[in-house]
Amino acid sequence: MARPVLLDYWASVEFLYENPDEPKIGGFVYLFLRAKDVRDAIMRFEPKYSELQLKIFNVEFVAPYLDIPGETEEEELKYAQMSIDAKKTSSVVFDVFYAYKDR
Repeated sequence: MARPVLLDYWASVEFLYENPDEPKIGGFVYLFLRAKDVRDAIMRFEPKYSELQLKIFNVEFVAPYLDIPGETEEEELKYAQMSIDAKKTSSVVFDVFYAYKDR
């Protein structure tokens, strides 16, 4: 049986902290992973949020990663490296978690 073709995806996901002692309510994070399609990508990253005691609030986008231009060259290089890192693993590669909502 042929192995499924996995493509590079990236996503922007807003989350809420499940821990009531957390001083922030939630935030967002970019992530990178390999998946068959958008539905498969979501199914792969959803469990990671539970492991981190986070609840997905909103999936802003899930899209193929095709050398998306960043706001700066440094940002472009960072995202390109994260995509490369995602190719090396079967897991999700998270960017920095940005917390922005105070309790």
